[in-house]
Amino acid sequence: MDIWTYVPETGELLPGNPRRAQEIWNRRHLPVGDPKRWAVPAHATAIAPPVPQDGFARCFIDGAWTEVEDHRGKTVYRTSERKDGGVTSLVGEEAVVTEIGPLPDDVTADKPGPHDRWNPQAASWVEDAALKRAATVPDRIRSRQLLIGLMTESVITESEAIEAARTGAVPAAIQAVFDKLPSAGERAAAAITWAKMSVVERDHPLVDALAAANGMSEADVDAFFQACAKI
Repeated sequence: MDIWTYVPETGELLPGNPRRAQEIWNRRHLPVGDPKRWAVPAHATAIAPPVPQDGFARCFIDGAWTEVEDHRGKTVYRTSERKDGGVTSLVGEEAVVTEIGPLPDDVTADKPGPHDRWNPQAASWVEDAALKRAATVPDRIRSRQLLIGLMTESVITESEAIEAARTGAVPAAIQAVFDKLPSAGERAAAAITWAKMSVVERDHPLVDALAAANGMSEADVDAFFQACAKI
């Protein structure tokens, strides 16, 4: 008589089946088809399993064969932060499935993009514009890069760029922007900031003022900072 053995914990069918059941010596007088003639060990059954299907494991559970989802070996990605003991898995982190059963609710087989966040309502990854901007647009550039960038864009002349680098002098186009500031104190502060700056922050109010004076959009300024960062 053929028998099929399975893993005790999960009921999963083991490889190498079917096996031959051991005959009970004092019952060999019984017909070959009589199950009483054979010794079926623990974690085995004489019930034949179903035909295998892709993506499923055959498991003997509660006296019957059941097909259980099997994603082992597949790569999945966390959709929420998970803490397992002292280890924290972050959103978007890659993992490989090692156990049979349905995928957990906090993973997906879809790979996220470099600037994606998980949208639980849409059950999909969605590109986050703020995250992309933070990752691709420098938050600051050096004054040297700014001066070369302004010179390249013909906002200031070559001689103005050199003089500004040497002495902190304010080029005419920049001074015109400063002159439009509402108070004398703000104009003085702008001039001092220009003369003493070593780095230029992307979100500094003076950057916004200069951008507005030159008709530059937020995207234009982002592109300008990206270009300057390469100088």
